[in-house]
Amino acid sequence: MPSTWLRCLVIVGLFPVAAVAGRIYSITGIPLGSGLTQVTVAGMNDAGQIVGSAATGFLYTPGSGVTNLDLTEPIAINNRGQILTRAGLLITPGSGTSNLLPELQAAFPGETIFFSGLNNNGQTIASGDLRQSGSSVAAQILLVTPGVGYEVIAAAGTSRAFGGGGGALNDRGDVLYNTGFPPRCSFVHSEDGQTGLVQCGSANGVAYAINNLGQVAGSYQLSGIYSPYGFPVLGSVNGPVVNLTADFSQYLGGAATALNNAGQSVGYVVVNPSGATVPVLFDSGDVINLNDLLPASSGWQITTATAINDAGQIAGSGIFDGNVEAYVLSPAAVAAPEPSGALLLAGVWLLLTGLRRFPTRREHARRT
Repeated sequence: MPSTWLRCLVIVGLFPVAAVAGRIYSITGIPLGSGLTQVTVAGMNDAGQIVGSAATGFLYTPGSGVTNLDLTEPIAINNRGQILTRAGLLITPGSGTSNLLPELQAAFPGETIFFSGLNNNGQTIASGDLRQSGSSVAAQILLVTPGVGYEVIAAAGTSRAFGGGGGALNDRGDVLYNTGFPPRCSFVHSEDGQTGLVQCGSANGVAYAINNLGQVAGSYQLSGIYSPYGFPVLGSVNGPVVNLTADFSQYLGGAATALNNAGQSVGYVVVNPSGATVPVLFDSGDVINLNDLLPASSGWQITTATAINDAGQIAGSGIFDGNVEAYVLSPAAVAAPEPSGALLLAGVWLLLTGLRRFPTRREHARRT
């Protein structure tokens, strides 16, 4: 076992998990090689599997470790273990690789097509644009169902194009997409064929994620307040768009970039005029700096938070022992008081000296 893995295991095992306002988490490091300057975590499923890019594409599976993928830009993994790349390769465990791109290239010749979302049914989103003199002048958002075909969700004329990373979708087949030219607008095309507006009017607004409840996470300018960075928001079609930092005047903006089906989201907040950011969890009105969830003296500095699953696990990248690595931050299944340093030292001393204290009758009854 590499020494770096040993260091990660020691950290998780030796130090208590961190507690912030009753939230108890532990961190697992995912070393991907030395000398890396950037690690991107693109997606995580409910089993805690992660895909992303470092020196190459990678897949992390709890209990099995890291697998190097001979792929460029893996962008999503679903609960079936399917992996999607930006270029339209869909890898299905036990079934091999499907290339979703040729059919779309034949239907839309001359367009640059890329993929940007994958749901648990294996459906994905593709975006196409035709560039003339460096400008996008035509585009469409496509819902692709492998083995069935594609559906044009939205098509743009010469006056606007689609941007903001293409689109996202949920398990119902609702498709989230953004218009690219100001005013930036975000729409949801529902599986029943109806299209609704989420937010519009911001020069730099964008929606990033949609969950199975129809909630949408993103970053937008909001009426009455201004930030050059936009504000992290949670909204829905024809519903209110909520500023997730409304009660925290110290934040100058930010974005919610990933969302689970419990309405928890992760992203970042801007903390000073120079644009410095902090990775955060947005949950039930709280804005929580992920570094405050780390065990004391863990050696970690979390720098990004880009994925959250329905178990509440958070993934992203950070720095450990001078190296850029991926991580998984996991909530404890059962919250327990954080032991003090004195109690930890006493426990270690008892273990080393072989001493054993039998439980009192009351303690024994409480345990049973």
